[in-house]
Amino acid sequence: MFGRIAGRYDRLNRLISFGMDSGWRREAARLAGPARMRVLDLGAGTGDLSRALLDAGAARVVAADLTPAMLRRAPSGPRLVPVLADALRLPFRDASFDRVASAFLLRNVEDVGAALAETARVLRPGGIAVCLEMTPPPRTLFGAIFRLYFRRVMPLVAGLLSDRGAYRYLPASVEGFPDADALAAIMRDAGLRDVRYRRLAGGTVALHRGICA
Repeated sequence: MFGRIAGRYDRLNRLISFGMDSGWRREAARLAGPARMRVLDLGAGTGDLSRALLDAGAARVVAADLTPAMLRRAPSGPRLVPVLADALRLPFRDASFDRVASAFLLRNVEDVGAALAETARVLRPGGIAVCLEMTPPPRTLFGAIFRLYFRRVMPLVAGLLSDRGAYRYLPASVEGFPDADALAAIMRDAGLRDVRYRRLAGGTVALHRGICA
């Protein structure tokens, strides 16, 4: 599915988020504090978060993703290395990275806890994990408007420009995903401590950070 939408993925992200998704990734990179660090961008896709991490001062970013068509569109160079990899079985040694960051990955893995356990495994002790994710919206008027947009309007508009099935999958994946509190608990169970989060975009996106024990 992600291979089918790779060519228009970035453009549609800007469209359906009203241009806010780039700012969310910059905030995730800032929270990771990657200056002069070796960083893993997990579920890197076309490399948007990787670029934000480099802009924030990362010494080197490994951009790991399971979809070859996405990685082919990611930049590469001495400081940015694309790697084909499964988030549940990472091909890296223990304690390989100072930071692990992901953006909109965890809704798409088969086992969220296992992916976070792999994140903790490849982090050095004291290293930081940052997860940017959609989260079920609050039960407010804004939340109701967002649900209408997310379930009805967005898949219709995105479907006209790309793969309709893929953008029907997106709201379904959010509805079944743990909320921000539950995700924080899963991060703790995976071996991360001092887990904190804050909500963005009216409570529809959550930015988590945890420290490797």
